[in-house]
Formats: sequence, structure tokens, C-alpha cells
Amino acid sequence: MGQQPTKRPARTIPKNIMNENPQEFMTRHRQIETEVTGNCMPWSEHVYYKLFLDTEGRLATLLVLKCEITYVDLFTDVEHVLYRSRFIGGKADGVAQIFVYDLMKVPWEDKIPKSQAIELNIDIVVSSSPIHACSETLLNLIKLEKAYLKHRNFDGQLNVNLRFAHALGWDVKDTETRNKIHEGLRNLYREGVNLEVMSADAVLEEMRVDEVAISDEERVKHYISARSAWTIPPMKFRGRAASKAGNRKPRRDYDDSSSEEDFQTLDEDDMYHVYLIEKLDHIVNGSYKYTRIDKRPRGSRE
Repeated sequence: MGQQPTKRPARTIPKNIMNENPQEFMTRHRQIETEVTGNCMPWSEHVYYKLFLDTEGRLATLLVLKCEITYVDLFTDVEHVLYRSRFIGGKADGVAQIFVYDLMKVPWEDKIPKSQAIELNIDIVVSSSPIHACSETLLNLIKLEKAYLKHRNFDGQLNVNLRFAHALGWDVKDTETRNKIHEGLRNLYREGVNLEVMSADAVLEEMRVDEVAISDEERVKHYISARSAWTIPPMKFRGRAASKAGNRKPRRDYDDSSSEEDFQTLDEDDMYHVYLIEKLDHIVNGSYKYTRIDKRPRGSRE
């Protein structure tokens, strides 16, 4: 939603994390040609399992956020990292505010070349979508950065991607609180922020990029299978969500007879992902209907 994701050069990461030698996988490092600042302590695989892959992760009290700011050199086609940082805390701790304070302390804008960079990419990954206060903090940050970059005569394109695995507060009982959360998301969308619900495959891709090796295949298959079985029978989706959902039939639960090819295509039937896409689409277009997201949709598998 919002702006189209920016085109980036291919990353040197394994296409199939299951076939990768763990020792070689953990020693592979991505080339970074600029100084990186911020807290970059990597998350464990369990953080990805419980806070991203598991549909019950939406009920967790913890929230994790990471940000990476990059640009691609026009002449060398090399991606440069200007800022990278991670944060973890409670959902009520104001993790977004901590992130903004940390970012403001780092003069990453001074490292942007005047002629080589035509695109600047801010990629924010968070386990749950922002509430109103978080959205407003991010919105003010983006407006400030746009003004500052213009002051520094940066004529390139600024791409801001906000990706999250679960919804937070979209269906709270209090009408005023719910409307504020929706308003915050709409304001980000109007400002040109690309809002993206992460599919199971997108979460696995983040693990590959972070060089996190999967130690328990069956556990991952269980989580993805649960996402794929989110609604039985499939819900009827409209608008942009329909193009993603298509007319596919729900796949069976995965067992020991599942093939590697099946595992690689599990994301095609990620009904939890498509369910949130439709919800988000209605929010940003102002046509949202109140339903409790903490309960499975009607007709779902128990």
C-alpha cells in the first residue's frame, strides 16, 4: 500500500534456508561500505517464531522494532547502509519514541552523497502495527526528515516502508481509541508510507537477511500451517486483497509427508496474511467495519 517498494540490488543470501550449511550460513556477512551506528544486537530465532510467525504473537506484551536506512550508489549499484538499529520492549513502553530519539542523535544525513544517491530507503520492521501515538511519532519524524533533506538539497526520492506481522488495536472495543489507531495508519499512508503486512514468507526472508539459521523445521512448518488454515473455508476478499488471495483453495495441514516444494509455497495460502491485508485496505480507505480480531473469523478451524 502507499508507494511501491523500491527496487534494490539482489542480496547475497541463500534462496533456501533449509539447505544451507549452518556454519557457512552464520559466517556469511553482507558487505557494508559505510559506518553503521545504533544498537544492532540480532534477535534470536525464537523472537521471529513467537512475535512474527505465530498468529498468537499478536497477543504478546512485547514489541520489537528494527530500522535500516540505505541508499544505492547510482554509479556502482552498491547498497550503502547509513543507519541500522533494533529495539525491544513492552507495547506500552513507547518503543517508537526510543527509536526516534536514537535516530535523531545520529548524523546519518551527512553521509548521503550529493550526486551518487537518487533513492533513500527507510525500512522499518515491527512485530505489531503502530498504535496512534506511535503513528504520530513516525509521521512527525518523516515530515521532519523530508524538510531537512530538502534543506540539504537532496533531490532524490525518499521511500519509507513500514512492515509489520500483526495488527494492534484495530478492533478494540473503545470506539474513540479504535478510530485514533485507524487515523494514525491513514495519516502515514497519506504521507506516502508504504504499509505492508508481512506474510510468513516475508518473515522467513527477514530471518535469511539477518543470517538467523532455522534450527527446528517442524516448528516453523507448524506456525505456517496455522496461518494457512486461518479461515476454513476461505473468506471472500475484495479490492487489492482479492488479487493476492485469488481463488486458491486452502492447503491441508503439513505433516511428515510434506515435500520441500510444498514448504516453499506455503505462503501462497497464508490466510492470516490475506485477512490482515483486507483489514488494512479498508482502514486506509475509510471503509472499515468493526470486528474482534482477537477471535478467529467465522468458519475458521479450531
